[in-house]
Amino acid sequence: MKAVNRFIKNLEKKEVNKMKKNILWTLIALLLVITPISLCFAANPTIVQITASIPLATGGLNAEVSKIVVNDPVDPADDDWSPATTLNFGTLQFDDVDFVFRPADPAFYFAIDLGVIDNSGNPWTLTHTRTSVRNTAGTANLDDNINVSFVKQLDDVTATDLLKVSYNNSNSRVITKAQLTGGWLRIYYGLGTGNTDHPELGTIDNPGVLPITLDKPAGTYSGQVTITLASS
Repeated sequence: MKAVNRFIKNLEKKEVNKMKKNILWTLIALLLVITPISLCFAANPTIVQITASIPLATGGLNAEVSKIVVNDPVDPADDDWSPATTLNFGTLQFDDVDFVFRPADPAFYFAIDLGVIDNSGNPWTLTHTRTSVRNTAGTANLDDNINVSFVKQLDDVTATDLLKVSYNNSNSRVITKAQLTGGWLRIYYGLGTGNTDHPELGTIDNPGVLPITLDKPAGTYSGQVTITLASS
């Protein structure tokens, strides 16, 4: 009887060992099957394309004219801006201290903001031309009495000077696309004040600009400026 029991125990032990071996081989087989699948997923990512189409916009020039009233001659950030349609300096006032004519109090000047609508990638230019600001009799003009300043405007407050001239010397001035990269063109127009070397008193006149004196006959003076956009 003892021999039979021993035989049965040995048989059970062999069955358990056999079962363990079968489980081990099954796990090895699963690893061999799963591993290549995992490598296959890693080597083949999912790619999703993103597309968008930007239409061509060319040939546009947007212009906005503003009248700027001076509140603080030294700090232009305090000036008041309002929309305008013309550069109308109105009836000037005579300064009997300096004996020159100035804009009516409070002082003011003008600006034209010019934005080019073009995404063709081609170069372009903006050309500033002007006619003489003459009186109706044609005997006198204000061409040397107006400041014209070209600036590259980066935002509402940040700007880079491009050119400062008199109205007389502003004819046929060209600004290129490359000069305005990252910004837009703003042109300021203001009557000469006679301030040539005192920045603490306000804006200094551009080279060649003179105040309006008594040698200018009374009357209405008029002229015009033209800004032209062209491919270059």
